[in-house]
Amino acid sequence: MADTASLTISDEGFTVISEPENVKADIVLVHGLQGNPYTTWAYTKAAEAPRIKRRKIRPEIRLFSRFGGKTTPKQDATTHEASTSATIQDTANVFWPKDCLAEEEWCRSTRILTYGYDTVVTQGYAAANKSNLFAHARNLLYGLERTKPSGRPVIFVVHSLGGIVLKETLRRSEESKDDSIKDIVRSTKGIIFLGTPHRGSPDLASLADAVRRVASVIARIDSNSPILRSLSNDSPELELGRESFIELWRTYKFRVKTFQEAYGLTGINIGPANEKVVPDISSSLDDPNERAEVIRANHTNMAKFQGAHDDGYKKVSGEIKKVLELCLQELLKSLYFQEIYDRQRDIRRAMSQTAEWLFATPNYKKWIDRTDIARYHGLLWIKGKPGAGKSTLMKAAFLRTQSVSEASGISTAAFFFNARGMDPLVKTPTGLYRSLLHQLLQQDPNALSRLSKEFESKTKFQKDLKTGEIQEDIKWHQEELQDYLQNVLKTPTSKPTILFIDAMDECDDKEVHDLVDYFGRLTKEASRLGANLNVCLSSRHYPQISIDWCPEIIVEHHNRQDILHFIQAEAENYSPVQSLKDDIANRSGGVFLWVVLVVSILKRSGRGRPLAWLKTKLHEIPRELAILFRQLFSNVDKEELGRMINLMRLILFARYPLRLDELCAALSFSLHAYPSIAAWNNSAEYLDTRNVQHEMVIELSKGLLEAKLEGWELIPSKYQFIHETVREFFLSGEGFKLLKLDTGSVVGSGHETIALACARYLYTEELIRHNSKLPISDGKTLSTSDFLDRFHNYAWDFLLSHIELAIKLGDYGESVLRYLNAQDTIFLPDRLGYYANSLNDNLMYTAAEMGSNCIVMKLHRMGFDINSRCDAPYNYPLLTAVYKSKLDLVRWLLANGADVASCNSNGATALHIATHQGLVKEILQYGPNINARDNLGLEAGWPLNTTNTEGQTVLHILASQGAEGTRHQITMRIISYNYLVKAGADISIRDNEGCTAGEIIKQYGYAVDSEGRWEFEDSKSSRASSYYSNMTVYDSDSEGR
Repeated sequence: MADTASLTISDEGFTVISEPENVKADIVLVHGLQGNPYTTWAYTKAAEAPRIKRRKIRPEIRLFSRFGGKTTPKQDATTHEASTSATIQDTANVFWPKDCLAEEEWCRSTRILTYGYDTVVTQGYAAANKSNLFAHARNLLYGLERTKPSGRPVIFVVHSLGGIVLKETLRRSEESKDDSIKDIVRSTKGIIFLGTPHRGSPDLASLADAVRRVASVIARIDSNSPILRSLSNDSPELELGRESFIELWRTYKFRVKTFQEAYGLTGINIGPANEKVVPDISSSLDDPNERAEVIRANHTNMAKFQGAHDDGYKKVSGEIKKVLELCLQELLKSLYFQEIYDRQRDIRRAMSQTAEWLFATPNYKKWIDRTDIARYHGLLWIKGKPGAGKSTLMKAAFLRTQSVSEASGISTAAFFFNARGMDPLVKTPTGLYRSLLHQLLQQDPNALSRLSKEFESKTKFQKDLKTGEIQEDIKWHQEELQDYLQNVLKTPTSKPTILFIDAMDECDDKEVHDLVDYFGRLTKEASRLGANLNVCLSSRHYPQISIDWCPEIIVEHHNRQDILHFIQAEAENYSPVQSLKDDIANRSGGVFLWVVLVVSILKRSGRGRPLAWLKTKLHEIPRELAILFRQLFSNVDKEELGRMINLMRLILFARYPLRLDELCAALSFSLHAYPSIAAWNNSAEYLDTRNVQHEMVIELSKGLLEAKLEGWELIPSKYQFIHETVREFFLSGEGFKLLKLDTGSVVGSGHETIALACARYLYTEELIRHNSKLPISDGKTLSTSDFLDRFHNYAWDFLLSHIELAIKLGDYGESVLRYLNAQDTIFLPDRLGYYANSLNDNLMYTAAEMGSNCIVMKLHRMGFDINSRCDAPYNYPLLTAVYKSKLDLVRWLLANGADVASCNSNGATALHIATHQGLVKEILQYGPNINARDNLGLEAGWPLNTTNTEGQTVLHILASQGAEGTRHQITMRIISYNYLVKAGADISIRDNEGCTAGEIIKQYGYAVDSEGRWEFEDSKSSRASSYYSNMTVYDSDSEGR
C-alpha cells in the first residue's frame, strides 16, 4: 500500500494524486451527490477511521447525512465534515486511486487526478452552494482546459451525479469553436459510469425532496434545489444530456462502461431507502452498445474498494487498462485530423418513418445478410440524383448498423466526403483512408497492436528520446494507408467489418475511378481469403462509373413515400400545400432538395392565396435544380446585391462556420468601414436581436442557407448551404454571375472581402485601443464584451490567413493591403492569434517579421519599397527576415534588390545577424562588406579563428545558442556551424571558461562527430544519421540543398 501521509486533497477543483514522468494520458475521477474527492473513493475501516476535525450537526439533519452517503455510518452518527481539504494521515485506509491504481505497472505513464465540487444538498445553518448542473459542468470544462495539455488522452471515472456533470461538460466542449475547449471531447477516450442516474432517480429525488422540505420548515435549512431538480424524472438537463451524449459517443468513438449498484442502502428504514438509490433502468443509457455490469455494493460503497483484490476494483481497473491500451497508441493520433467526424455529425438524421424502405429492398437485404456472397463479394452501391437524400440514407444505414454491431463483434466505420469542408483531408481519398483506419483500429485491438509495430518502424527517426513523443507531423501516403487498410480487412483473422462511404463524386473524376477500383479489388480479395467485409458506396449517377457485378439501389426510384411524409410534416399547419403533396412529389423526380425548396417557396408566397393560385405557382417552378436556383436570384433588388454577394462569400470562405453574431458583424464591415463599434451600433445596418438577424440571413439567402440548432438553443447559431449543389452553384461562379458579379477568381476575391471585413473591424477605435493596450476614449460606455464577443477573435486569428489566400488564389488582396497601409499604426496578428510583434508604420517590414512571403511579394508588385526603413528593432525587411531565419524570404529579398549593406540602429548588417542565425552562406553570395563593424566594433566578416573578449570564436557563438529557437532555426544554425568547420575554423580553441565549441554543443545534449561537425541528432541516440541524409552541409564547393 502506498504511503499516503503527505497527500492533501482539496474539496474543490483538481488534486493530482499521481504524476509520473513522461505522462501520456490522464485519469480524472469526479464524485457525485453529497460526495467528496476523497471520501467517495476511500474505503475506511470502521475501527480505524481517520480523525478529521468536524462540527456537530443538528439531530434533525442526521438522517439526511446518512442518506447522502458522504461518510461511513460510524462517522456520520454525530458529525459532518466541514473542512475545505483533507490530508490523508491513516495508511490503514484504502484510497484506491493512489494506493492501488497508481501502483499498477500499466498505469506508470498515467497522471491520476480527482475533481471536487460542492453538491451538498443541506449544510446545517450554513447556506448551501446554489450552483446548478450547468455551473458545475462549466467549471469542470474550464478546469480541464487549464489542467490537461492539449491532445493528451483522458479517461473519466464518474460516480452518481458526477456522470451527469461530465456529460454536460462534453456537450459544451463539442459545441465550442475554441480548439482548446473542443480538445476536451476530442481527447476523451473512455468513460466509466458508477451508478449515474442518466434518466433520473425517482426514489432518491423524492426522498431528498421530502427531507429537504422538513429541514426547511423545522430547522430553516437552505438546500441546493437546482441540484435536486437535475435528479428528477422531469429534468430537462438530464434528457438533453442523455440525447447529446449518445450522439457524442457515436461520433468520437470513446469507450463507455456502465457499472450498476447491486444493493439498496441499509440502515434507513424509510420505504425507498431500502431499494437501490439509482434503479437499473435509471443507470442505463438505453443504448444497444452499452455494456452494463454490476458491482456488488450499494450506491455509496460501489466506488470504495478494499484493495487490489477487491472484485469491484478489478472490474473498474480492468476497464481503465483497456482504454489505456487504446489511447496510448500513437498510430491513432497520427491518423486523426480536425474535421474527421464533422460531416457525419452535420448531416441531418432521417425523419421518423423515413428511410425504412432502404432496409427492405432486396439488394440491401442480400448485402447485409451476405447471401449470394460469391456473386457480388459484399459490395453495394447507392446512387441518386443531386439532392435525392443519399447522405441522409447513408447516415441512417450506418447508425442502424452501428447500433447492433458491437454486441455482434462487428466493426463499423463510415466516411462522408465533404467538398464544403475547410480541411483538405475531408475531400480526398487520403482523408477517407485515415478516417476508416482511425475508426476500425479503435474497435480491433489485435489489428492495432499489429500495425503499431509497423508504425513504430515508420516513426523511429522522428521521436524525441527524452519525451518519447513524435516531433513532427506524420506524413501519410495514400498507397501506404491502402496497405494498412488491407492489413486490417482482408486477412482470415480480420473482424467482420461493414463500411459506408458517402458522396464519392465529391472527389475529382480520376479519384472516383481509383476508389471504385480499389474497393472492388479489396472486397473480392477479402471474400477469396474468407474475410467478412461489406462495403456500401454512394454517389451521384455521374461520373459514369459502374461495376458489372455490383448491385445498385437508385434512390429516386424508392423515396416517394419519404417525400410525401416530409411534405405532410413540413406543411402541417398549412393544408393547401398538404393538398398538393402528390403533385409536388410527381414533379420532384425524387429530388428531396427540390421538394424542400418548393415547399418553402409555396409556404412563403402562398399565404392567403387560393389553392388554384398555389397550383399554378407550383407548375411555374422549374423542375431542374440549377434552373430553380437561377430563378430564385433573377430578380434581386439592386440594393441587396452587395449584401447577398458578401453573405455567400462569408459562408463559402470563412475558415470555420461563423456564429450568427459573427456573421452579422462580418457582413456589416465587409460593406462599410465604421470608425467605431459604437458607430456601427447606431447605424441602420445594425440588427439588435437574434430573431431579426436570423430572419435577415434566411431571407437574404432565398432559403439556400439552413440553420444549425445547437444544444437547447431556440435561435440557430451557425449556417451552411442546404446542399452541396448550392455550394457548387456559387463556387463555380454561376451564382455570382446571376448577382451581377463577374470576377476572375471567385475564391481569391472572396478571401479579399473577408480580409477587408476583418481589417475594418480590428481598426475600429475601441479595438485599436484594446489591441494596443490603450484605454477607450472618454465618453464611450461600451463594455469590452460588446466587441470582443462578436467578430474580434475571428478577425484577429484569421486576418493574415485571408490576405495570404486572397493573394495565392487569384492575386487579390490589394484593397485590404492599401487599407492597412493607410492606418496610423500597422499591426498584423500572427498565425496563432497572439498580439503582433510589430506596431509601426511600415507594412512591408511587418509582413516580413510575420514571415508572410506572399504579402511581401504582393507589396513589391504594388510598388512598395523593399528597402524602406522603419523604427523597429531591425529597421529593414531583410534584417528581420534574417533574424527570424526565414530562408526562402531572405533569398527572395536579396534576389529582388534588398540592400545587403543596410544596417540597424546598432550598426549590425545582415551578415552580422546571419552569423548568429545560421544564414552566412546566403548572405555571402551577395557580396556584403565583411569588414563592416557594428557599434560594438565587431566585423561582419569576423575571421574564423579570431576571439572576442570572452575568448569566443564564431563557432562558440553558434554553439552557445544550443537548442534555442524553432526547429528550423536550430537546423540552419547547425548547417552554418558545419559550413564554418568545413571552411577551416579551428575546433580546438577554448574560450575563457576552458570550453571548446564542441564541448558546449555536448552540454546541450547534441553530438559532435570525429571531424568536429555538429550532428543532427541527440548524443544519446543510436539512430542512424540517414534521417538527415537529404540535408547537405554548405561548403565552398557546393550550393547546398
